Amino acid sequence: MIFSGNASKRAGLFILLMIGACLPFMTFAQTAEIPSRSEPYLLNSGEFSSNPGATQPYVAYSGLVEVAGVPWMRLNFLDANLGSNSYLIITSLQDGAWQRLDAISLAQWSNTSAYFNGDAVEIALHVAPGDQNVFVMVDEVTVGEWAQNAPIESQCGPTDDRLPSDDPRSGRIVPIGCTGWIITNGKYLTAGHCSTGSAQVLEFNVPLSTSSGTIQHPGPEDQYAIDQTSFQSTNGGVGNDWGVYNTFPNSVTGLTAIQAQGAAFWLVQDYSPVDIRITGYGVEFNDPEWNQIQQTHVGPNTGSSSNTMRYQTDTEGGNSGSPVIDEATGFAVGIHTHGGCSTSGTGNNSGTSTFHPAFWAAADILSSLAPASPDSLTAYSDYTTPNSMLLTWQDPVTLLNGDPLSPDSFSVEISRDGAVIDTVSGGIAQYVDVGLVDGTEYAYEIFAFMNSSGFGSPKASASWIAGGSPIPNPPTAFSVAGSQQEVTVSWVNPAQNVDGTPLDDLAGVNLFQNGVLVETFLRSGADSARTDTATYTPAAPGYYAWHITVVDNESAQNESASSDTVDTPLSLPVFDAFADPGDPNPGLWVNTNT
Repeated sequence: MIFSGNASKRAGLFILLMIGACLPFMTFAQTAEIPSRSEPYLLNSGEFSSNPGATQPYVAYSGLVEVAGVPWMRLNFLDANLGSNSYLIITSLQDGAWQRLDAISLAQWSNTSAYFNGDAVEIALHVAPGDQNVFVMVDEVTVGEWAQNAPIESQCGPTDDRLPSDDPRSGRIVPIGCTGWIITNGKYLTAGHCSTGSAQVLEFNVPLSTSSGTIQHPGPEDQYAIDQTSFQSTNGGVGNDWGVYNTFPNSVTGLTAIQAQGAAFWLVQDYSPVDIRITGYGVEFNDPEWNQIQQTHVGPNTGSSSNTMRYQTDTEGGNSGSPVIDEATGFAVGIHTHGGCSTSGTGNNSGTSTFHPAFWAAADILSSLAPASPDSLTAYSDYTTPNSMLLTWQDPVTLLNGDPLSPDSFSVEISRDGAVIDTVSGGIAQYVDVGLVDGTEYAYEIFAFMNSSGFGSPKASASWIAGGSPIPNPPTAFSVAGSQQEVTVSWVNPAQNVDGTPLDDLAGVNLFQNGVLVETFLRSGADSARTDTATYTPAAPGYYAWHITVVDNESAQNESASSDTVDTPLSLPVFDAFADPGDPNPGLWVNTNT
């Protein structure tokens, strides 16, 4: 960050100092609406269509809009038809700054132009091939007023110690006269009481004001129309005053502000900064050329807590919405919203802390600057590793916003049963947890976090039993042959436990007759996965329902679920000799129709 200007400003007017010293402690919002007025102005280009066979746009109309003697202007369009590809070029006669507006960007600018310095602009209508009945109509011009002195509002002590600065992350919101700024996910922040219909344009690289203190505008390439539908905000007083919003891409460059400025604030939650810097666009009464340009000052944190940041850092009207900056790190920890300092040195200025839950959620900083979640987490252990667990996963390759992520920029934290056990670097994607108890189920969670900021991904979870599940899968392909006196049962022994781990300790197969265990056929681990058979003679011949389960060799045996249930086959006598039925006798059947 670069700072310039005098080492210390002149003190304000003595009478204002005395008044400020006598005022009781109070807080107030700090907007400074840009002085302006509306002037009726009629301009109608008439309708134009593309020339037959044209391959390039042509200038169908140009006109001059002039309001003599004003410091700046902005056009308001009553109506326009710019077809599919036609456009306007509006150029300031004072400094040559220009803006291109097509049908899309004109709608984004709510049928207005950017701000132009000077009292006259040229408007040129370019008609593109294929477009018909193209026209533009201007019915009003918003023009600037020449500046007047502004009162001292929230100066912390007898001198205003703010100095001009050039932080590319901070901009001026007009016409409401507030400060807005970029955060690293490309969203923009300001005060809630600035989040109104008068927050229309966000300007960066703001030039000096005139020698009288009248503001001047940057070129349209540094002006961004604010998306009025994007505002999420609350205007609820100290500690409950915040706004989050978006802007449209620039109508000249096509870039977003974060792309053009190449900088943004990290937004973090922290009450502890020793010193607080405020950088914004407050009014100025000592050096007119500094009026509502970017200025900055640093002062002490006076005890921030809950949803409120408190500090003795100089601000003025127009500073509302400024970032509350930790001087040590450059990170933003809140939004400046209210003045409360006095020229006597009492009181403090205030802002909304990033600990405000709704503000923090709306800023949504983690969802775009954190890594995507690790994928396909598995935990595995079987009889060969009864006291350890192998965790494997796929590392994230992007941030949550889709930007690429390199393995050396993040790490993965691993927790077991809610307690952190280790951290591994990106690119490893596996971990062996040791010292476990055979047969105990463990729950694991992992998440990736940025090494630079600590922002973390959503968590991935998995659970597994050390040594694998002790419960065998049930036997399959169960069938019964034989008779009431003796049955032969057949099946396929399981090869795995219910979690897919190998079954190494098969010990037997239980046979159930009408739901009662009647026999156990002893088996061993070598019989796993084999097709098997056994014969059983019931104590009393008869027809029964049969099913089987398998058990392991643990001291407290683990038993599988049951197989399908199959009945004893029927063994009925077959008679195929019948008496001669004799000749047919149709008279035995009488049909009656009624």
